[in-house]
Amino acid sequence: MGYEKELFPSYDLPELALGAEFCRLLRHFAPKELKIKAEQNYGELLGIKSNDRADIAIFNKENDNCEYIIEIKRNGSHSIIKKDIQRLQQTKKKLPNAKQYSVVFSEKRLKDFVKEDGTANNQDANGKNYRVRRVCKAAPSFRSAKNSFYAILIEIL
Repeated sequence: MGYEKELFPSYDLPELALGAEFCRLLRHFAPKELKIKAEQNYGELLGIKSNDRADIAIFNKENDNCEYIIEIKRNGSHSIIKKDIQRLQQTKKKLPNAKQYSVVFSEKRLKDFVKEDGTANNQDANGKNYRVRRVCKAAPSFRSAKNSFYAILIEIL
């Protein structure tokens, strides 16, 4: 995201482009026994009627079981991100063996998920059904930390 912003400072990278790039990286680095699908219908995953789609679903090629579900957000508000977390928590009840994650790309620090020093904020995680697993921060050199880019990995427990 930071690289694209440096190349094209007047344009914001859309969420779809971030999801596509993330999917490409997963396909490149994932073990060969996994099949990665973008925009997977929740109805098909859960056996219910639904038009909602998971951004990325990862299946075991051998038995076609869903092993991971990933939702991606770009610069989402706390309420939108938490709505994704709630949806993943509901999905976890129906697919308890599938690991579920929300990946948030942001151009600002999201206080609910990132501490002031740029590390994962898990101090309020007690009693919640999610945990911030990792925060990666990129800041352009010779600029203020306000211009940092964050990638936040949230695991649904």
